[in-house]
Amino acid sequence: MDRHRDDEVFDALHAMGDVESSPLGLDGRYADGRIEPATFIYSHVRRLVPGPFKKAVPRIAVGLLFASLGMVFVRMLTGIETGWLAAVLRVGSVPFGLLCGILFAYLGLRLMFERAPKGEDGRRRGLGEGCLMRGFCAPILLALAVGFFWGFAWAPLADVPAMLHPERTELVEFEVSRTRRHNYTLSGTTGDGESFFSSVDKGFYERFRDVEGESLFLEYLPGSNVVLSASEDPLPS
Repeated sequence: MDRHRDDEVFDALHAMGDVESSPLGLDGRYADGRIEPATFIYSHVRRLVPGPFKKAVPRIAVGLLFASLGMVFVRMLTGIETGWLAAVLRVGSVPFGLLCGILFAYLGLRLMFERAPKGEDGRRRGLGEGCLMRGFCAPILLALAVGFFWGFAWAPLADVPAMLHPERTELVEFEVSRTRRHNYTLSGTTGDGESFFSSVDKGFYERFRDVEGESLFLEYLPGSNVVLSASEDPLPS
């Protein structure tokens, strides 16, 4: 039964490759020496998984991915951007961000560098041969990959160590505003003269939009600038 499932996975991955011009092996290598990344990575990672866990690991990975996707939707639908729940939702979105980043990076690099063998007419018909693909679509996909890696993976992961000891700062000048897209932001200047910017939620906006105090004391995570708490008075140590 496991062998049958493996064959189905490999067949699906083979369909992504150029199997007509150069047969693709089960190890992810074409007969002419080229590598098909998806099959290559899948086959080699699977070899590293111990036998007793070959069934459990894919199921756990799929479960984490769906849980991460659920957290992304919760954050989008509820607009939670401040507090510890917002921090947890951001960290939970890391698997989703990594998957999307890898997918867009793979597609962008393939469009940019893919080369098909020459046909009978001497022309190559690789995915990235056209100017539109190589000069426009590929850079956009790579930019999306960088955005997902940074916004959904790197910044939340950088917040994890800081959760034990969040940063604190005082904004001597600040403004809480709402954009035309009904997003809420906090911007200001710290006592050291550095700029501070963070996305906040509706509750934070309604609480501090009319504050006339000169200072706002914050506790936040430095990776993604998630505001955990805010007060017009100094926070207790």
